[in-house]
Amino acid sequence: MKNTPRSGFTYFFLILFLFLGGCSASNIDSNYSLNDKEGSGILLASMTQAGLPSAFNMFVHLRGVDNTYSNEVPVTDLFVSVDWPCPFLATSTEAQSCGRLAVIELQQGEYEFYSWSGSSNDGKTSTTVTARKEFSKRFNIEAGKVTYVGDVHFSVIGNRFALNVIDKRDRDLPLFYSKYPKITAEETQIRIIK
Repeated sequence: MKNTPRSGFTYFFLILFLFLGGCSASNIDSNYSLNDKEGSGILLASMTQAGLPSAFNMFVHLRGVDNTYSNEVPVTDLFVSVDWPCPFLATSTEAQSCGRLAVIELQQGEYEFYSWSGSSNDGKTSTTVTARKEFSKRFNIEAGKVTYVGDVHFSVIGNRFALNVIDKRDRDLPLFYSKYPKITAEETQIRIIK
């Protein structure tokens, strides 16, 4: 079989997709135990959106209040797997949300979601949006505990973005325990962000 530039290009993207497809919104593996690391706890949140096209990459920005931690947590990102798939052509009138669980090991301390950003690129045009001003959705991480803070949900109505935190523990916790079987309900605390 002749290796044409097109077939080489196709193989490159196939390998890239397979490599990046293993990424997730988590920094722990499925065998993680809370006894593994002293001074650490787990942030558990679902990150969802409704009203954006499936090719729109959305991130929420997280930082430490009493430490230097900083991260962009994917809500929807073409290169990170999702737990709730996006409809291909989502509209703001559809009630279906898409996104993923975010499971992040953090040192004990205070943290906040403080901004968001998003982008899309269809090969012809590129769009980038960011929060107009910072906000503060604070929570505390306790060592040896999973802290469930809720569903950090983005919605788009017209040209306005809204961020709300919703208690979706009935959906999120069973999925979390199935993905991380060494962590128990007794190790989990519910602290929905206000």
